[in-house]
Amino acid sequence: MALAALAPAGCERPAVEAFPAPAPGPEPAPRPDGLRLPAFEELYRQTSPAVVNVLARQAMPFLEADRPGYPAVHGMGSGFLLDGQGHLVTSASVVQDAEEILVVLPTGRELRARLVALDAGTDLAVLRADLPPGAPPLPAPPPLERAGSPRSGDWVVAIGYPYGLGHTLTAGVVSAVLSPAETQAGHGLVLTDAAVNPGCNGGPLIDERGRVVGVLHLPGQEEDGLGRAIPMRDAWPILEELRAGRVPRRAWLGVRTQFVSHELARTFGLPAAQGALVSQVEPGSPAARAGLRKGDVLVRLGPWPVEDPEALVEALRRSRPGTPVKAELLREGKPLSLTVTPRPEP
Repeated sequence: MALAALAPAGCERPAVEAFPAPAPGPEPAPRPDGLRLPAFEELYRQTSPAVVNVLARQAMPFLEADRPGYPAVHGMGSGFLLDGQGHLVTSASVVQDAEEILVVLPTGRELRARLVALDAGTDLAVLRADLPPGAPPLPAPPPLERAGSPRSGDWVVAIGYPYGLGHTLTAGVVSAVLSPAETQAGHGLVLTDAAVNPGCNGGPLIDERGRVVGVLHLPGQEEDGLGRAIPMRDAWPILEELRAGRVPRRAWLGVRTQFVSHELARTFGLPAAQGALVSQVEPGSPAARAGLRKGDVLVRLGPWPVEDPEALVEALRRSRPGTPVKAELLREGKPLSLTVTPRPEP
């Protein structure tokens, strides 16, 4: 039984009687350019050929005992082409521990794929499709927005395979963009009111210029009406590592931090509203072993100034696990230096 046969079949739209055309009404009043709708049809036409359905198979002995040869679908999601060599982006949770992976293009073309590498911490994975000799070329990958991030109010579209039923587009606006410091997850999040359902995870979030600005992310395949995506700016360095077959190793301190407001600066006797205020230290963590305490304000980590929690996240990205680094901080308003040895993120 082929993997593709396990994907829910698409439903044909029944023929319906056309409604009569409405009587012509008054011309709509001119609106500012910023309120014009994007060309959704053109965005779909340009981008959708590179968006695939990802099916992952894992044998389940307790099912096969009753139904020999039954190939259980372990994961079902979406993905998109990353380059012209057959590399694809998808969610790690879709393909983790898979024995067999199949990608299905919008045309129905099926290709077997292999896992290059995945990062469970960000739920990102890179696959490589097997292209037989003489096979038709793959569609062109969509352009990636690797530098900036969308802003609240920007139009975005999500393309994927909700529940494996079809190749769909949903549209909405960006509700908020959370930084890595705000999510405390090593990557930010784009929040949107565009519908993102299970099966769309791993697909692209696209701006009105046709650029991929995020990878659709459904933690635990949640259905709460809130679309999430990992900003491409944060995902790109990880995807580069994964495409090369390497699993990113992030430095971890084991602290939670918050921004220093002017009120907090006065309370703690700080010279300025800068730094990353330690609000929690995990027992047994590198920070705890080094002597960091709740209430300390980190102002520098190694050669990198820490002006706020976001700068601390960036400094940790540049640090190497297992390499001691000097941490400069303020404790009760007085400067203090400690040596901390980050370890790989758990």
